[in-house]
Amino acid sequence: DWKERMNGKLLTSLIRSNQGILEQKLSLIKHLQAKHGLKTTGELFTKSCPIAGATIGAHYRHSMDHMELATLVASASGM
Repeated sequence: DWKERMNGKLLTSLIRSNQGILEQKLSLIKHLQAKHGLKTTGELFTKSCPIAGATIGAHYRHSMDHMELATLVASASGM
C-alpha cells in the first residue's frame, strides 16, 4: 500500500543520507592523515577549539549520535 511505499522511500533516503555523511567523515580523516600524518591527525582530533570549546573528535562523535538516533527512530517506527 501507499504507506509501505512511503516508508520504503523514507528509509532509502535515510540510508543514502547516512552513507553520504559517513563518506564525508572518512574523507576528512583521510585528508587529515595525508596532509598531517597519523600522529598529528590524532592530536588534531583531541585538541580543543577555542571558539567551539570542543574537539574535532567530540564533534565527530556527536554527529554520529544524530545518525544513530535517526536510524533508531526509523527502525522503531517500523520502516
